[in-house]
Amino acid sequence: MKKFACLLLATALCLMLAASSVSAKEKITMKDDLGRDVTFESPCERVVFTMENALKTYYAVGDPKNLAALKDDKWMRKLSEDIFPVVDPDFERKLTVNITGDQINLESLA
Repeated sequence: MKKFACLLLATALCLMLAASSVSAKEKITMKDDLGRDVTFESPCERVVFTMENALKTYYAVGDPKNLAALKDDKWMRKLSEDIFPVVDPDFERKLTVNITGDQINLESLA
């Protein structure tokens, strides 16, 4: 439960940062799940989602054009086939990434 709460908090922070009007010259610093400070030189330009509920939140506050990829999950696509295409006309053409265990195949994002 604690891990889920941390993930939810990190997702919320990322979404707030993505929705804010941060200039490209401004650095963004936040804490990761291990409590380390992580600094980004510029706002995120591409986003990858592996959880459907986080994707719903992103679509509520973020720009669908920044969504680069999502988890290759037929269940998620079936469950949301009536919702996401309304918000994002390019939803069906989004790149999907494979996850083995808890590791994302980074080569599929290149």
